[in-house]
Amino acid sequence: MCNLVKGDVTLTGCARLCERPISDLVEALSQNGCEFEFLEKPNHIPFVVKGKGMEGGEMNLAANVSSQFVSSVLLTAPYAEKEVTLKIKGETVSPLFIDMTIKMQKQFGVDIQVDRAGGSLYQCPKVSYINPSTYTIESDASSASYPLAMAAITGGEITVKNVGTHSLQGDAKFYTVLEKMGCTVKQTETETVVKGPANGLLNGVDVDMSDLTDTFMTIAAIAVCAKGTTRITNIANQRVKECNRIEAMVTELGKLGVTASELETGIQIEGVGEDLSKLHGASIECYKDHRIAMSFAVLGLRVPGIIITDKECTDKTYPEFWYDLEKVFGVSLVVPETETLLSSSPSSASSSSSPSSSLGTSVVIVGMRGSGKTTNGKTLASKLGYKFYDIDHVFEERQKMSIKEFVATGEGAWAEFRKLEAEILEDLVKNNPVGAVIATGGGIVETGSAHSFLSSCGLPVIHLSRNMVDVLEALKDEKRAQLADDVDTLWKRREPLYRSAAEYEFHIYGMPKEQKEQEREWKKVTASFVRFVEKIIANYGKKEEEKEKKQEEESFFVCLTYPDVRKAVPLINDIASGSQAIELRVDLLACRSVAYVKEQVSLLKAYTSLPIIYTLRTSEQGGAFNGSEEEAYSLLELGLKMQCEYLDVEASLATSVLTKLAEKKGNTKIIASLHDYKNSVTQEQLQGLFQRCLETPGRDIVKVVGFAKSENDVYTLQHVRNTLGYPVPVIAILAGPEGSLSRVLNRFMTPVTHPLLPHKAAPGQLTVKEISQVRSLVFPAREHHHTQ
Repeated sequence: MCNLVKGDVTLTGCARLCERPISDLVEALSQNGCEFEFLEKPNHIPFVVKGKGMEGGEMNLAANVSSQFVSSVLLTAPYAEKEVTLKIKGETVSPLFIDMTIKMQKQFGVDIQVDRAGGSLYQCPKVSYINPSTYTIESDASSASYPLAMAAITGGEITVKNVGTHSLQGDAKFYTVLEKMGCTVKQTETETVVKGPANGLLNGVDVDMSDLTDTFMTIAAIAVCAKGTTRITNIANQRVKECNRIEAMVTELGKLGVTASELETGIQIEGVGEDLSKLHGASIECYKDHRIAMSFAVLGLRVPGIIITDKECTDKTYPEFWYDLEKVFGVSLVVPETETLLSSSPSSASSSSSPSSSLGTSVVIVGMRGSGKTTNGKTLASKLGYKFYDIDHVFEERQKMSIKEFVATGEGAWAEFRKLEAEILEDLVKNNPVGAVIATGGGIVETGSAHSFLSSCGLPVIHLSRNMVDVLEALKDEKRAQLADDVDTLWKRREPLYRSAAEYEFHIYGMPKEQKEQEREWKKVTASFVRFVEKIIANYGKKEEEKEKKQEEESFFVCLTYPDVRKAVPLINDIASGSQAIELRVDLLACRSVAYVKEQVSLLKAYTSLPIIYTLRTSEQGGAFNGSEEEAYSLLELGLKMQCEYLDVEASLATSVLTKLAEKKGNTKIIASLHDYKNSVTQEQLQGLFQRCLETPGRDIVKVVGFAKSENDVYTLQHVRNTLGYPVPVIAILAGPEGSLSRVLNRFMTPVTHPLLPHKAAPGQLTVKEISQVRSLVFPAREHHHTQ
């Protein structure tokens, strides 16, 4: 595609992508007039394509490494200057994927003629694609292999719709391997049904999976539970995918006690049959490969204690995998103890079939009726392996009548209900200090005794707020007791009470009206809420020195400059690529009302699991905020309540404001910052900035930014930084074009921009790619991030 663009296009990617061989494709395109400029290693990413268009005519291409090379040429061939005749040299791997490409092209008006006599030959006409009036997108047959495999090893039955005999995808035939292993199967034009044998006892098989290469890991995983030996062959190309998949499967299966070995073109697994006692749990390294994570998750249904150490890697092809595993298939997922993870990430999830025996602190959820306390509370309890209590339901069970019936019994019934509600709250909290999610009624904060108890109960109290339009929609339920006032009046009265009673706040942003879109967004919100609470529980009640510390390491954070996060959401994975955190510049938002900022933070949390740096930069420090310190405190406190991982606090704020923020920081790390764009860079000036930041109450990180007027200023900054010893991590950079080198030299949490952002957050800001390229030249022995 880049070759069709007039001008230069740079392609790059993650470290593994840069290792994958592409010489066959490069050779074929080069012979057809395409020019490449390789930036690091010949015939590897990253490179620049000198776009001149495709000449066409006869092309020769080797396809024994990847069928994707063939598909890429076929897809672009209609735009060549003349008809393309593509000749394949030697053997072709995964030919069914090429067939799928050709069939799809035909549906869009491009008819590729194939002659496989004596070798593969493809005749590609010079025509334009024509969009059909309607086009049905099939379900992903590769992703469908995981639920089908779940049925196989548990003796259950699964039906996958929209993957049938009419499918273009080769992996639609995955069920045939399961049939050989002993499953009962059926496939119609539109669906595939698999029923596993009793007790999930499968048979070992000897199978050629050259046409089903993307699903070999699924079979390798469930072969562990089979009787006898399973040999999977003709999948050698899987050694050059996201990782060396064959080697990875042998290594990770071995951690569980499985005997597995590499073959010349595949893998061999010795199944344990019914004797699963030979196996044990382990932490599984995923190698950033989505299929390894999902395959071992399936095996976790039979082998307890399997820990997936990189659950986010499934976002590549199946972002809702873990949600579906739990909510659709009923699998219990728990977060393992930190020490069990060894070197795993904080967000890791275990595919163990039973909840953790070590339960954390209970949590209390408060919020308006209709905010989702019960829905989210139940999901959270299921995820954590906790008990769930809804105070309204407990009340109705004890009174043997609904709340609506109770408050209709006569004068004073509402007051009596509030009294009994407060007593139930105290009873549940005192009797369930650990292992419980307690959802309160919407008006409980209006009872003085209940509000006081919540404020000092010793458990984390979370205010669950929601977009008020959606709250009104939820309150159409006529089965509930009639509210005494309209919703707006109640909200204005209760909102300050919720804020003062709760240490934390989780906000649910406005939902789309269309049902399917709403369901998709709700899944994101639920997953975000679980992560939010898990983080609270992990550190609640611990002293600062007991909390998990991360070592200072080479890292970046990208500075969002969109006035509305919704515009960034579709691009967020690309924008944040290579960064370890995302900075939300609250001062640059279109509106800085508390309600608007809540929506922005909650959206960002739903669409990324990366840490958020919550920043309110004043105009004096190079930002856009001109409000009072009272307004600044209100907005900064919101960042703490919403559990943003980092809070950028200007050390120039009043000591009283800084002290109050430090007292409420909880799990959030405070970045004490000062930006001086006016004064010249001198040792004295920099030392003064560093000292003021170090004296900031509660600071965890120090950030000092000056403005460079010459390259010598960068050396002055480095001298000050190197000669003064600091007890905390330091971010030290100089803005402006002359200060760019300081961004290369700063190793910890370097602020970066991205080409997809509307503008840079600061003058002289660089991208991850730009910094990494310079570092690779200056510090060639070190490993560097390299991304787009």
